[in-house]
Amino acid sequence: MRRYWLSILLSVFIVVGMSTYYVFGAADHLPEYKLSIVEGDITEGAKIQVIGSYIGSYIGGKGSGVLSVTTDGSDYQSRHSIYRKEFSNTERSVMTQAPDIRQITKDHRSFMRGKGSADSLYKDEEWIIYAEAYANNTDDDKSGIVLSIELLNQTTDKVSHYETFVNEQTSYAYSYVMDVQLIEDEIHILTYQRPARIEGKMIVDMSDSDEYHNYVVDMNNGVLMNKEILNFGITAKDNVELHQNIITNATYSASSDHTLFKVREMKRTTIDEERSREVVGNHFYSYKYKTGKLTDLSDILEAVGMADDVSYRLNGSNLSILNSEPDMITISNYNLDTGKMENKVVTLTSEQLGADTLGNGILKNDRIYILFYKNDIPMTAVVDASNGDIVYKGEVVFDGAASESKEHMMNVQLLNIGITE
Repeated sequence: MRRYWLSILLSVFIVVGMSTYYVFGAADHLPEYKLSIVEGDITEGAKIQVIGSYIGSYIGGKGSGVLSVTTDGSDYQSRHSIYRKEFSNTERSVMTQAPDIRQITKDHRSFMRGKGSADSLYKDEEWIIYAEAYANNTDDDKSGIVLSIELLNQTTDKVSHYETFVNEQTSYAYSYVMDVQLIEDEIHILTYQRPARIEGKMIVDMSDSDEYHNYVVDMNNGVLMNKEILNFGITAKDNVELHQNIITNATYSASSDHTLFKVREMKRTTIDEERSREVVGNHFYSYKYKTGKLTDLSDILEAVGMADDVSYRLNGSNLSILNSEPDMITISNYNLDTGKMENKVVTLTSEQLGADTLGNGILKNDRIYILFYKNDIPMTAVVDASNGDIVYKGEVVFDGAASESKEHMMNVQLLNIGITE
């Protein structure tokens, strides 16, 4: 009997071994690529990731895979699952990569222990504040939000902790902190919440209407001073959903008196039995913590952001608007304090970059990171956002024998650019 079990075990090991060989062998034989410098400062290109896929044949072990290409080489999903690594744990990635959060963690390890949300942090010269919000639905007669706040005085190293319960008329399925600011002695905690109908401890029905709340707490004792639901004043229409996005300060922990909201009206349609959503309206609102004033900027910002691919970056009171088009990238600036567009506009054309067509662009700190194509080769550029000077150019190349380069470059499709800190 033992002999039969030994035969079965050997068969299992053979099958597992062959499977492992083919899975990992195929991954190890996928072509390698790297981002090679063309001109400029190589350190400027070190943060760039060009993301896409390789689509080959299974002959000779060369299959397909999602990959990320950097100056260090290529990383396939089949090896390290780059999408899971890059996107599924975004908060952890931000906590380890964002320079301001990294520095706070380095300087105050004890205070930062167990804290996992970059949006929950605030820092100035004297204070570091971390706030979280939890929906409390354990008692139908006492629905509300629990605000958990920790403050570190950097001068004395004293830590204060408050648990503040906020009674609400509505039950909420969840609550997430989106921004924390300190205005004089008031802690402002901006949250995103989803209303729900609760029966006992079960969420049985969730509303289509998301909400943003600003809770104002006295930093000296944790007492709730004010609470407000931000009302954008958009009248509900039949068959139309509201999709809300928030744009907070680009530096997570920095002090800022403003935040920005983009609200899209999405109409539900059915074409050839296929359900889809169509954008029928874009609205923009700025919110000022100090005054609690919500200002409609739709006419101004809709006129500036006319391209199909538009991104926004908020730095204090300055809102930068990046328009990406196939032949041009434009950056405009709007001052939320003065309510005016700045005169300075940075424009980059495909001709200036030596490109056949432009891909997407990312505005980060004082740099514009651009993906473009020349003779079907994916290329990248880093541009100084203050003056339009090109400080780096790179191109994706096959990292192998020159005789195989043409084939492998034809089979790789790199369509997005990403930035690591």
